[in-house]
Amino acid sequence: MKHNTLLLIFHLLFNSLFAQVDSTSTCGTDALHNFLMETNEEYRLQLFENNENIKNYNLNNAHDRSNQTYVIPVVVHVIHLGEAVGTGNNISDAQILGAIQGLNNRFSNSNEMSVDFNMEFCLAVRDPNNQPTNGINRVNGSAITGYASNGINISGNACGANETAVKDLSRWPVNQYYNIWVVNKICGNYAGYAYYPWGGANDGTVMARSYMTNGSITLAHELAHGFHIYHTFHGDGTNANCPANTSCIDLGDRVCDTPPHKQNDCGGSNPCGTEGVWDDSRRNYMSYCGTRNRFTEGQMQRARAAAVVSPRLNLLNSLGCVPVTMFDAGVTEIVNPIPQLYKTHCDSSFETPKVSIRNFGTEVLNQLNIYYKLNNLSEQIFQWSGNLSNNQSAQVELPSLPYQTGINSLTIRLGEPNGNPDQFSGNNELSMEFNYLETEKTNLEDFSSNNVSCFGAQDGSATYSFQTEYTITEDFETDFSDWTFVNGAQTNNWIVGTATANGGQHSVYISDNGQDHQYNISQSSIVHFYKDFYFPEWASNITVKIDWKNMGEDNNDYFRLAFAETSFIPSAGNMGNLVPLGLNQYFGQSAFSTQTVSNIQNIAGEKRRLVVSWRNNSLNGTQPPTAIDNITVSYRFNGANTYQWSNGSSNQNIQNLSAGIFEVEATNLIGCNTSHTFEISEPDSVILKIEALGKTTICEGDSVLLSSSGTGDFLWNTGKSTQQIIATQSGDYFISVEVGNCTYQSNIIQINVIPNPEIPLITEEGNVLRTDSADFYQWYFNNELIEGATNQTFEAALQGIYSVLVKNESDCESFSEPYQYLGLSASQLAKDKYLLLFPNPSDGSFYLKTDDKSNIALVKIYNALGAKVYEKEYVDASIHLSHLAKGVYTLEAWVDQKPVYRRLIFR
Repeated sequence: MKHNTLLLIFHLLFNSLFAQVDSTSTCGTDALHNFLMETNEEYRLQLFENNENIKNYNLNNAHDRSNQTYVIPVVVHVIHLGEAVGTGNNISDAQILGAIQGLNNRFSNSNEMSVDFNMEFCLAVRDPNNQPTNGINRVNGSAITGYASNGINISGNACGANETAVKDLSRWPVNQYYNIWVVNKICGNYAGYAYYPWGGANDGTVMARSYMTNGSITLAHELAHGFHIYHTFHGDGTNANCPANTSCIDLGDRVCDTPPHKQNDCGGSNPCGTEGVWDDSRRNYMSYCGTRNRFTEGQMQRARAAAVVSPRLNLLNSLGCVPVTMFDAGVTEIVNPIPQLYKTHCDSSFETPKVSIRNFGTEVLNQLNIYYKLNNLSEQIFQWSGNLSNNQSAQVELPSLPYQTGINSLTIRLGEPNGNPDQFSGNNELSMEFNYLETEKTNLEDFSSNNVSCFGAQDGSATYSFQTEYTITEDFETDFSDWTFVNGAQTNNWIVGTATANGGQHSVYISDNGQDHQYNISQSSIVHFYKDFYFPEWASNITVKIDWKNMGEDNNDYFRLAFAETSFIPSAGNMGNLVPLGLNQYFGQSAFSTQTVSNIQNIAGEKRRLVVSWRNNSLNGTQPPTAIDNITVSYRFNGANTYQWSNGSSNQNIQNLSAGIFEVEATNLIGCNTSHTFEISEPDSVILKIEALGKTTICEGDSVLLSSSGTGDFLWNTGKSTQQIIATQSGDYFISVEVGNCTYQSNIIQINVIPNPEIPLITEEGNVLRTDSADFYQWYFNNELIEGATNQTFEAALQGIYSVLVKNESDCESFSEPYQYLGLSASQLAKDKYLLLFPNPSDGSFYLKTDDKSNIALVKIYNALGAKVYEKEYVDASIHLSHLAKGVYTLEAWVDQKPVYRRLIFR
């Protein structure tokens, strides 16, 4: 009995001491909160959204009081002034550890006066770079203007150092660590202050270093603010009136088991009412009364709800409190598939999953087993090898899997890093369900060809390529459940309805009543809707296209498009800091217009969240607000294709083609194929024609007229450029013309020239005239045709001029030279004295000889026409007349004073 009494006395003394430390300290959270509510619209909207999320979570999970301990990684940044560790503002590790222990004691009800939050605040043992840490980071802040003299500024006034400048010295990601900054002082003489959950860069708690102790309740007080617990007197108008309490979940501190009161009411009774347990408010850690030693069940429920909604939710998934080990491989993300996955192949449903792995261990990761299981198929194993140092990540494509149209499930599990057991299994496995959908695929062809330049040429060519374009279209007509709408408690919301559309019956638009296409212009709103997309590694020409309209107020009522990381969760009331697609602000368009944003880069092989965000302020605007219809996201496969041409070529370009019909079939690496049939043709004919105006076989010396049709710059192959030419020689005759690079030629006419017979000679034998052998003869007397005289010989009856026409078998003819027949008879020649003429015929040189008794005195020679061509006295020598033309002459020699005649033939 005595032993129990002593324990009770000790317990009461401990609780009294635990409750009384810094009982007069003040909190700067309200001052910060009020400042931000007046100056930061995004903060104001985010706080409103967060309150709604917490309320809805508690209403919908009233019976879900999980025993799961929420572990919150904490980092303490000591902003000192250059002091040695453990002195002055550079407080010791022991003091910090004691303060964290005191924080956890108060949240876990170690004094048994309160309620256990089942939340643990852990000094981080793993930093953002996956390195071991003690969770304490020390930096010298003396260089920040105003910090040494007045500490940190809480509300933007001129007192102290700029808050952001101080926190920029040391800040860890607020979505992975809860940041606590310990400073020399807080301007305004506050013990501490905290941000209500909103996820901004400065989110966290600031503590004056003298209150960062085990015995101080300030840290627990501020961390409770950090999980959206208000002061118990919240709503009292700075001690002016009792907080409203018509709805305990919407008014006051939004906790139903803490009776509302005014800040300075700390006596034995509550002037604001008699409901509830008065000590649960005045003795509450969140009051300003002297003795504070408890939290309530309602506060615990509110804090735990705040821990599982944005922006605090990510803290529960942080590895900040997981010790760094030698062998620890984690799967951090299933990159592909995504919840709504569209088919990206043509020939099958085999897709390649992609996962992101990370080396959380201290040893270089060289080998890893990746186990993967699709639906009810057997688990497969992929043995990865590589080189990942501590904290490095890699994306790994797994072998293809036969996804089925519809709902599929995929599980990824890691094991045996470098052949060793994984020393932390909490990050080894991820599972997901996804809907595998067909999508519209279009083959975009690009074909060009060149015909042959001339008839019979082989200079035709062709080029062919194609891209497969995938298009995902949302027209909001049927199932749009894969879009997430973030309206929160905003006055103006995104809805899908029939009040306006651009084709079809439905579109998504802003409405303030859930039906009409109108908005409340006096109520500020920021709302979003979004959907995730995966873009394969080969995706190119990524394009987003929407039909939209929006009026509103210029520069204040607008919407934006953005591609965000899928880890980004837009919140109602907060636009977020995203890079816009296309226009920075879409407004000023009263009727539907189409906006296309093309060639979006640097997202192939990744998944992205397409976010549409609309905002307005509380000033005047013009109807209608935003309406959007027909959202299309498209991309193309622009990789290598294989080609097979009907002429056997496998190149993309073919050349040296003659005229004809050809076909090409092309296939790309994702199984899509197409074909194209085309014709290489000859040019339109240019008709060129020539004709012979007469026979094409002629005799030597004759000619034929050749004529071309039409007119133009044509050219005969003889070099003439006239329309007609006279052909006198054997050969082929044609015309040609140049058109471009092509030469066109007419028909060919062949001319044959037959040689004439040699000119015949006439010899005389008495009165018989004879000529050379021929195929046809015709004799003439004094240029008159002698009827019937068609033999080789002709008996002359009269003195005169004779000639003969001879022809060959081709009917080509030649005339003899005129032959003068003198009419000398054989008897006359026989009476002449003896006269010897030799040689005869001759080449023009001959001798005359008579008997010894006779004398040749004079020689005359006449041609065939009777003209004297020679006369000389004769001497005993040869006569040379080779200068005379060949033919038949008459020799007159005076022998013994009388003429003697002979026929003289020169050949």
